[in-house]
Amino acid sequence: MALTQLKGPVSAAIRRGVNTLHNPFTIELARRLLACGKRANLVVADNVLAHVADRRGFVEDPALLLKEDGIIGNRSTLSVDLIEHCEFDTI
Repeated sequence: MALTQLKGPVSAAIRRGVNTLHNPFTIELARRLLACGKRANLVVADNVLAHVADRRGFVEDPALLLKEDGIIGNRSTLSVDLIEHCEFDTI
């Protein structure tokens, strides 16, 4: 995909020289990155857990990539918000 087609944070990061992948996270991707000697300081998932088929893997697999002092950040919708906003389609 050409950079001109990317929008938002991905294109901004690439323009600033941040080594960035625009791929869904999978265990296969984690293994490929590890095989290339890549390790992460930070793995961030922002409100995506409800859209992932393999939730257990999605939560466990990023730890494979972390450096010893790396951090995983995950923000998920609160149950109260789901109920108050009738977002039952995400359950």
